[in-house]
Amino acid sequence: MLRTTVLVLLLMAAMYEPCLAWTPEIGNRALPLYGTDRVSGQSIELDSMKGKWVLLEAWATW
Repeated sequence: MLRTTVLVLLLMAAMYEPCLAWTPEIGNRALPLYGTDRVSGQSIELDSMKGKWVLLEAWATW
């Protein structure tokens, strides 16, 4: 459990710094969004879905 917690914290720290360099302004492109296909296990980038219907499901437990 401790190993998993440390790994998650390290990944969050690694992803935090690139977000600081990007400033949200009108005309700027959005940060790349990617995920994993649950069926094939392949990595998918949102850019590859351009022109297609995409359902983004975001949820959290508190």
